[in-house]
Amino acid sequence: MLKKLLSCLLVLALLCGCATKTSKSFQTDVKEESSVAEEEEETITRAEELGVTAYRQDDPQWGNDVMKPSNDTMRQSGCLVAAIASAVTMNGHTMTPGDMNALFVKKGVYDTSGNTLWQQLRKIKHYNVIVYDTTARKTLDQCLKKKRYPIICTHSLKSGNPHYVLVVNKDGKDYDVMDPKFDDLTRLSDYDYDIKLIRCVYYK
Repeated sequence: MLKKLLSCLLVLALLCGCATKTSKSFQTDVKEESSVAEEEEETITRAEELGVTAYRQDDPQWGNDVMKPSNDTMRQSGCLVAAIASAVTMNGHTMTPGDMNALFVKKGVYDTSGNTLWQQLRKIKHYNVIVYDTTARKTLDQCLKKKRYPIICTHSLKSGNPHYVLVVNKDGKDYDVMDPKFDDLTRLSDYDYDIKLIRCVYYK
């Protein structure tokens, strides 16, 4: 009788031990899955969060494309082209900077120095250009309210030279900016709110 009782106790002890181990193992798995989920959430970029099409001018797919009739490449001088491509893509007309450059070359949008000829751009069907004579931030607000993304000339954060970026969202008193030299969005405050000019290009 005593032997049977001891046997029963031993079986119970083993079962409890197994249950405890299973519980710990389950808890570890949950923690690991939770950590993975947290890591995945942390990798979401600001551009992805806002649904912004972010293009880099030096992307290998088009970085070496030449902006004819000039000798400049997209990598060197394609910030404006990348900004326009991002803007019209978010208007519902998907264009990569490579596609946009090819269109501009075909339509004679560049001069021999690689500058964009706004009058030539206006001649392309469905492409609308607004040239503002102000650099006031309220102009950015007006564009964004109409779902048009303003292009501004500011200074490059890498070189300090004149540089085109695309304003994509207002966030409090600041703005989110698609800079063709970076993978994710920057902020207008990063450029000390330096706005040399404002242009708006949209597809309609």
